[in-house]
Amino acid sequence: MQLTILLDLLHKHGDATPTQRTELYDSYVDLLLAREANKHPESVRKHQKQLREIVPFLGWYMQSRSEEASVNARMPVADLKAAIRHFQYTETATQA
Repeated sequence: MQLTILLDLLHKHGDATPTQRTELYDSYVDLLLAREANKHPESVRKHQKQLREIVPFLGWYMQSRSEEASVNARMPVADLKAAIRHFQYTETATQA
């Protein structure tokens, strides 16, 4: 599914040069949330602000972990949940 979204964005926006990557990523998140809203409309509507904050963090987190460990495997659910809790804790602490 991720490849389908990326190909659609490249078709609409052209090649992603370094100066265009942020806009391309924002479009990617928009499409991702629209897709998820079809499956879970109430949850996405209710938590859209938080999802827009945490999705980029999780993308960075998973990418950095895969580069750090030089592995090409799935991240355990427990690790992903721990990363989300850390993000929520950090965000709550910085907003206080």
